[in-house]
Amino acid sequence: MSRRTLRLWLVEPLAPGGAIPAVLLEQLEAFRARHPTVIFDVRAKLPSGADGVLEVLRSTLAVAPDALPDLVLLSRADLVSAATANLVQRLEGRLPEEVVSDWFPVAREMSTFNGELYGASYVLDGQHLVFRQSAVETPPVVLDDLLDVPPPFLFPAGNIDTIVGQYMAGGGRLIDDEGRAVLDPDPLLAVLEFYQRAIQENVLPLTVLEYDNADGYVEDYLSGLSTIAQMNASTYLRRRNEMGSSNVALVPAVEGPSVTVITGWSWAMVTTDPDRQALVVELLGWLMQPERLGAFSRDSRWLPSQRTALQIWGDEAYGAFAEALLAEATLRPTSAARLTAARAMQDALRSVLLERLTAQEATNAAVASVTQPDS
Repeated sequence: MSRRTLRLWLVEPLAPGGAIPAVLLEQLEAFRARHPTVIFDVRAKLPSGADGVLEVLRSTLAVAPDALPDLVLLSRADLVSAATANLVQRLEGRLPEEVVSDWFPVAREMSTFNGELYGASYVLDGQHLVFRQSAVETPPVVLDDLLDVPPPFLFPAGNIDTIVGQYMAGGGRLIDDEGRAVLDPDPLLAVLEFYQRAIQENVLPLTVLEYDNADGYVEDYLSGLSTIAQMNASTYLRRRNEMGSSNVALVPAVEGPSVTVITGWSWAMVTTDPDRQALVVELLGWLMQPERLGAFSRDSRWLPSQRTALQIWGDEAYGAFAEALLAEATLRPTSAARLTAARAMQDALRSVLLERLTAQEATNAAVASVTQPDS
């Protein structure tokens, strides 16, 4: 009886310190009971950079193609790059319909390239508010509500997600009908005017510019130095047991909740061998069954890509909140045009927080920086 080795590459955000999660190993071992000739080789890779998973995938193809993984976890940006370079294979029409139909819309979008599935969306992440109920009786609904909350309010100003979501909640676009970068001045100005007031009223410390995620200030929240902060769901879930009587709420925008900007990880199939592909597709269907995805996401402290998997958690209050968070979410910008617009907004926010420009001046500069003259 010949043995077949299936290689899986995870990324360290889902395998902290390179340790493969026990829940995943258990699920793979259960799959082996159906396929006793299969051996799994599971490794963790860095998520980005010169030694990140995408670059290692490229270099392995060039120098040691026999060592390529059969399945690999990729971010949205890396999935697009890998699909463009023909490093991963189409999954359109190959995954169980009950899996695909249960995805949140943003999860399906995360796995789609040129209108077809190239990934199997696995876990998601996005920002929300965390606040101490003893200090914040009513969670902020609009941005101006934050001015009445005991300061400091902490958020990752070094991350594009916040301002992109708040700008889009006001109807702002990142690209025009021709796919070119664009910024609409009115919704951007409305957001920047709030941050101008917040910095003038000492609601925000300038240290927020140093943070691109909540890991830099989560200890300040836990110690009570801040009573309200924005955190990724994964950070909140990982430290939830330390947060006492904290509660959660959607990030506010000018007139209501912000659009939640989502990141996450999708499985992608690398192997081109038809027999191995059939086995990989079966494995994906196995791992993506709600009870298994629910168990993995719950134990790893990430949001699952499927509604039913979220229900498996058995956490009715946070589960309902997370479902609302994901239902109307959008992907973090990855295309060059969208990133151009997002980075221009980020620069504008930085200028306002540093009081180098007024909200109006920063808006004008951002809009001008992405405006392309007609040819």
